[in-house]
Amino acid sequence: MRWWWRHVVGNSAMSSTRSSTRNARLNMRLNLWLTALLLGALLVVGNDLARQHMPRRKDLSEDQLYALSEASARILSSLEDRLQVTTFFTGRLESGQMALAKAHVQGQLQELQALAGEHMELVALDPSTSSQAATRAAQLGIQSITQESLQGTQIVRQAVFFGLQLQYRGREQVLDVVDPRSFEVQFASAVYSLVRDRRARIGWLGDWERKLDNATTATRSSYVTARALLERRHSLEDVTGLKFGDAISSDLDLVFVVRPTKLHPRAAFELDQYVQRGGRLVICVDQADYSWLGLDRAGADRGDGVLPTGLDALLTAWGALPTPQHVWDPLWAAQQGWLRPQAPDPETGKPRATREICEHPLLVEVRDEGLDPTHPVATALQRPVLSWAQPIAPLDPPPGVTRLALLRSSERAHRTEIGDHHVTDQEQINSRSVIEAASGSGRVYDLAVVLSGALPSPFEGAAPAAYDVLLDADPTTTKRTTTEKVLSRSSDARVVVMGDADWMRDAGNYELYPFIGRRENQLLLMNLVDWLTQGEDLIDLRRKVPQHRDLVDFEAVALEEMGLTQLPAASNQAELDRRLVRAEEATSRARSDEARAMWVPILLTLALVLGFGLAWNLGRRGGKDS
Repeated sequence: MRWWWRHVVGNSAMSSTRSSTRNARLNMRLNLWLTALLLGALLVVGNDLARQHMPRRKDLSEDQLYALSEASARILSSLEDRLQVTTFFTGRLESGQMALAKAHVQGQLQELQALAGEHMELVALDPSTSSQAATRAAQLGIQSITQESLQGTQIVRQAVFFGLQLQYRGREQVLDVVDPRSFEVQFASAVYSLVRDRRARIGWLGDWERKLDNATTATRSSYVTARALLERRHSLEDVTGLKFGDAISSDLDLVFVVRPTKLHPRAAFELDQYVQRGGRLVICVDQADYSWLGLDRAGADRGDGVLPTGLDALLTAWGALPTPQHVWDPLWAAQQGWLRPQAPDPETGKPRATREICEHPLLVEVRDEGLDPTHPVATALQRPVLSWAQPIAPLDPPPGVTRLALLRSSERAHRTEIGDHHVTDQEQINSRSVIEAASGSGRVYDLAVVLSGALPSPFEGAAPAAYDVLLDADPTTTKRTTTEKVLSRSSDARVVVMGDADWMRDAGNYELYPFIGRRENQLLLMNLVDWLTQGEDLIDLRRKVPQHRDLVDFEAVALEEMGLTQLPAASNQAELDRRLVRAEEATSRARSDEARAMWVPILLTLALVLGFGLAWNLGRRGGKDS
């Protein structure tokens, strides 16, 4: 009986223990689910509260691309009246990528509104659902763009509106298409233009429309895109009549002199006097015009030499004269591509073309070492490309004038004469680079300089007379002078002299890579204008760009360390065999370096995780033992 009672009591105790264990597990699971639901609810509510009451975000990334800059805050703080921002966004978007871009822009608009406070009002319109909004968008020049998205196996196309209108004190700025990657710059630039009492007035001296050379199909340089970029935010007007004695208006804040050719001495005099009165000047010298289609220099078929600019006396007096040569820079060579026309297809009759790409030393991609980090124009730049650039002679600037090299070549650059034909064969280019390197005459050349200070006038006491059809037989020169008063060293000047004008020209027919179409070249143009027209806050905004991070070419590094990159042609087969053996050694070393660079961080990370795990386990064991 006693045994039976013990058995009953034991079974009852075991059943009670199992039941309590099961209840404990159930309670633990329930608590886990409740905790997870509570955390999820807190996350949703917290994010919603943060979105409504804490629009500012902290960007912890190295490049700081996702936080508003202080320059935007300074520009918005200058608002004195209400700024109305009307968005013309399509409400329902089929493309997920476009929906993310829209959400990003709307989030930035909320942050900007928080910075501006009561001085900024947001109005949202949807032209895709409202005919009234669509009519207003059309009146403002905001057109829909076609956006493609993949849904299952079908491509869906949707007409999407993605534009803005900004209104302030009776003035307006329109962004016909918003760029999510640079929206802050777009928005702040538009606000900056609205806040200013007037738009900056910019003059343009030089041909800008596309023309045919010698009645052929080889089109020459035009600057339609660059002028359109300037006209978005500024008033642009052509400067004419200088050789007839018409002075440059003092109301112009800045004058671009683009590809000057055979300017009359009176025109050079008027440019000088404009600077003496406090005007700002950008001179883009380019004495050779090449076409990727014809591959010949303009005028070469007529035997024309290097065309004079008419500004030699002026630029020599200022200490910034581009020489009639090209910079050959194999270290910083940029790529260019074009389509070479071929015979039409014999079956269909359609035109054909072959794609060709070369890395050409006459196209200089200016790296960080060639940019002056102290100058506002250069601090935000990353690799602008100058094409067929001319070096600026290393002249001493006049007393009291500062000359600063804004853009420079690499230390391996050479000077080469301006030729009639543009070589594009990669083997010929590489052979020439080897020959130039063997000469040992590589050096750094100035490609663009900034002159600051009281500049002297080379026309003191003898101002050139204006062109007279009856008195002057040659329309490009004159020996007559006048006794009019000539200003010299009369103001603190800012003049930029560049040895290239192709960096801001349009792409020619069949060219694959544009010139002004490069983002960095556009940035260079905008920075120049803003610096010379006192818009340095906008330059600060443009500094927010992803930093360029070069990938290491281990094989190229190994070849350079072993001295195999710049060698003359082998004199015999034995020398060639020795070079091949050393090249194989360099390749083997490069593979070892590449493997080391890849595996060392991985192994260190694993060791760190293992060490942390061991320390944690040892700590727990020590706690249990105690």
